[in-house]
Amino acid sequence: MKKNSGKWFEGKTIEVLKKFYGGLPIHGEKRIETSYDGYRKIDVGIYNPGNHDYIVFECKDEKHPIGPKALDQVIAIKNHGKGVTKVAVVSNNKYTPDTIKYAAHENIDLFNLINPEDKRLRPTLTVPALHSFIWLAMFEFKCFFCDQEIEIYNAPEKVTLDNDGNVFEIARKLWNNETWERKQGKYIYNYENFNMAQSLENGIKKVPVDNIMFAYEVVNKSFLYSAPLVKGEGLYDVRKGLFIASSPYVSIGPFVIEDIAKSENEVTDISDDTNVIFMGVLVHQL
Repeated sequence: MKKNSGKWFEGKTIEVLKKFYGGLPIHGEKRIETSYDGYRKIDVGIYNPGNHDYIVFECKDEKHPIGPKALDQVIAIKNHGKGVTKVAVVSNNKYTPDTIKYAAHENIDLFNLINPEDKRLRPTLTVPALHSFIWLAMFEFKCFFCDQEIEIYNAPEKVTLDNDGNVFEIARKLWNNETWERKQGKYIYNYENFNMAQSLENGIKKVPVDNIMFAYEVVNKSFLYSAPLVKGEGLYDVRKGLFIASSPYVSIGPFVIEDIAKSENEVTDISDDTNVIFMGVLVHQL
């Protein structure tokens, strides 16, 4: 291990913890009093003067996975450090299964520092992502004047209007600017505006139209899948399997729609307990 790499990792841990603990006092390496052998060194401590909680974080910048013996010192601090109410380990490598079991038994939190853009941080992470795809499955139209239907049966782009271009352009505008619904279902929408309509293939040169009634269907499907985190800093809670972002920007990828939109990934009901780190919505534009 490079000289002072541990100091760098402790500093990085403090930098990230400050984003979670706001204005609470956070200190680096310090010796604290114990109940049995004088003093012990700790890496990072956070004190809450409101409830007198004192949380100790031990930092492990190791080249190899963290084994159970690495927890012995932090357990001693938890059991004998004066004023210590909670302990946790933050590592720059993964934990062995035995370490995770040992930590659960001793009620010790295990974290990884995550930042895929910083090559000094080794852990990589895939995160649960929920992606919704929304598209206009179909639309039909009827033209009216004074509540009487005008018999125009032609492709929407071939029905021209002196004020609004053509029927397809109206539908595109209503869909793309979110006037039409985005939830899955079938809908009716009345576009009320006076136009002189023309459909030469129907033998209609100029007829007045004051309402175009659209019947349309929206499809909205969601897919839950795992994706590599490519941007975003934070802590990964190993025991809970939860990534807690400390930066406002989180992105995943790269991916292609065909990899996501598979039947085995589709979900119809997302509960509040579903662990989702990234949520994306892709609306197909006309």
